[in-house]
Amino acid sequence: MPWLLPLSLLNATLSTFTSAAEAPWHVCYDQSFAFQPTGAWIGPQTRSERAPDGLRIVDASTEPNSGRLYYFDWHVTPERGATVEARLKVAQASEAWGACVNVADGEHEEDVSFFPDRVMLSHADLSAPFAQGDSFHTYRITFKAPDIAVRADGKLLIDGRGKFTKEVLVPGRNRVAFGSSSSTATSDSTWALVRFQGGEVDATEVATPDVPGLEIVRGDTRPIVDGASYLNMFRFANGTLQVGGKRSTDGGASWLDAAGPWVGACQLAEGEVISLDYRTHAADEQGWYSSALSRWDAEGKPLPTLRARLHVPEFVTTTDDDGSKRDGPWCDHAIVQLRDSSLLAACSGNFRDDTTPIPTYLPKWGAKKYRGFVCRSTDRGLTWEFLSTVAADPTLGAEGCNEMDLIRAPNGDLLCLFRTGGSRQHPDPLYQCRSSDEGKTWGPPERVADRGVWPNTCLLNSGVLVCTYGRPGDWLTFSLDSGRTWTGHFCFHAGSSTCYNSIEEVSPDRVLVMYDRAAYDPGGNAASGVLGTFFTVRRR
Repeated sequence: MPWLLPLSLLNATLSTFTSAAEAPWHVCYDQSFAFQPTGAWIGPQTRSERAPDGLRIVDASTEPNSGRLYYFDWHVTPERGATVEARLKVAQASEAWGACVNVADGEHEEDVSFFPDRVMLSHADLSAPFAQGDSFHTYRITFKAPDIAVRADGKLLIDGRGKFTKEVLVPGRNRVAFGSSSSTATSDSTWALVRFQGGEVDATEVATPDVPGLEIVRGDTRPIVDGASYLNMFRFANGTLQVGGKRSTDGGASWLDAAGPWVGACQLAEGEVISLDYRTHAADEQGWYSSALSRWDAEGKPLPTLRARLHVPEFVTTTDDDGSKRDGPWCDHAIVQLRDSSLLAACSGNFRDDTTPIPTYLPKWGAKKYRGFVCRSTDRGLTWEFLSTVAADPTLGAEGCNEMDLIRAPNGDLLCLFRTGGSRQHPDPLYQCRSSDEGKTWGPPERVADRGVWPNTCLLNSGVLVCTYGRPGDWLTFSLDSGRTWTGHFCFHAGSSTCYNSIEEVSPDRVLVMYDRAAYDPGGNAASGVLGTFFTVRRR
């Protein structure tokens, strides 16, 4: 049972630390989100709505994944701490974490849980009685490791000196969050105000950089697909753009409904477009794997789907980032046509020699760091043979080489850019390898950026390479020397996003960057969508 703090201590003061009272207040929610959450956990069994007096969050389920929690990155340090103020009322909460504020400083975290009759430090198992009735109350949470305090309407409820010591449950977690954060708890709470001081808010957009030799101008941003995420963009040779079930024939100015190919597809010299599935599966022969070979004509009309076969003798069952097992290589997310008209596909997974654990995955999964490799086809994508390993260095990031993009540089080399980790709290670098012999051999990994999931690169008519990547944030970088150096790295969107972006040149010196943005309406419901932002990228 939680310890109920004696009444004699309710008026104690905390002399061991000071609050960040001098810092400005950042409002998270006040009738609407003042700035968008970094992200949210929205279980399908929960609901929220904008009530006349605030954001009502109802979690009536004890089924798995039945939480509804909104979180905001805030860059708080253990040495300085922070203060959170929340004005709310709780009609019902069955157990800890049902209606709560979570605070984390990158090293420690605590959840302050609210009940109709008490307030509780959930991890410290420390409670104080407080009869809320049917009224709103203002709670102030002040912390600086190792101490924490909770006040209600200006009155000290919990003196948590020495109690803010719980190690963060996710490495690097640094955020404030509010709502329902337990699948097993039920709750009904209404939040009129949530704000903090002592942390920082990321700007959602950053000014374009001054890059020697380039003029970069940000253009307008337009919606492409409402309510979607994890989409990507393909450009036909005639300039038509495809994003999910939308197609544009005017360089992204307008979009019509039409199904078609996705990034990673390849338009052959004679016009046909082909694409392999992201996931392949073991075939009936050892070392062989099967994938659908999707096909379209030069105008984007679908052609009959065929079956492709991949021969990768050393491949072994590979663990994905959700713990599931994959019995075939990933084909992600590039195919290029070589000078002899054969095709080269980027693939990843594990070979027998890949034995280094992925430290950011659960140990029980047994996941090993990934290898990136390429396969070659001489029959228009029907049959693929393993050609070469791009990168299998176990020291590269948390995950090794995966999510690979292929691009031919202006000097004729092939570049392969790839992810090595996906943590928002501790990003791993984006790397590239270079081949000067059509993918038969690859040079050593070269660092491109300090972070980067799912890189996608395009070559402009001017010879400039532009790469989009991210997490955290959505970024662009540029190369004027065939990828020897990358410059002008800048974050063009810092809000919540999967950071799975695509980029294409839509007219001379004008690119369209496609990305998704997670947004939440005043009622706390997702209003996400896929957007496109135009940039002028011109040589000076």
